[in-house]
Amino acid sequence: MDGIKKNGMSEGDLRKIILRHIKRTHGSIKLPDSDDPDGIRLIPFKGTSMLPGLKEGDILAVLPPKETAPKVGEIILMEKDEKEFIAHRVIGFDRTGSFVCTRGDSRLFRDSLLRSKYVCGLVIAVLRDNKLMSAPPPPGFVRRYLTLAGFIFSAIARRLTRRRPLVTCH
Repeated sequence: MDGIKKNGMSEGDLRKIILRHIKRTHGSIKLPDSDDPDGIRLIPFKGTSMLPGLKEGDILAVLPPKETAPKVGEIILMEKDEKEFIAHRVIGFDRTGSFVCTRGDSRLFRDSLLRSKYVCGLVIAVLRDNKLMSAPPPPGFVRRYLTLAGFIFSAIARRLTRRRPLVTCH
């Protein structure tokens, strides 16, 4: 995304740091040139669908889609509309392999099937609080359901504490 700045660093500086990190941790990935517009894209993450692994304010380093389909467990980027993307984890494929099934880590239900050709990229690194880390692994069973329970509890608490106006009848 154009003009991303994180604590005074330009997108170009972030891209160089991310490229160095990826070369160290993903040596087998063929990396695009940092000046290539089809190279690594930096996308700010918003929302709660990927908690606890991704948090609002994280910057995702996304490689362009590969010729092969993504693997189960990887986080992919899908285009929601022209200006918004969705980052969710691959949980499976249809029998033919032409459709990808995804789900947010903190979601109960899977997303609609998506044609593999509409995958916009693969999340390979995350920049959070000036720390660069690899894409988070899938959360374990307990962590995933504790996150879901937290969402449900907070929704119930908000509903119970919401004040309703007093109704008076004359």
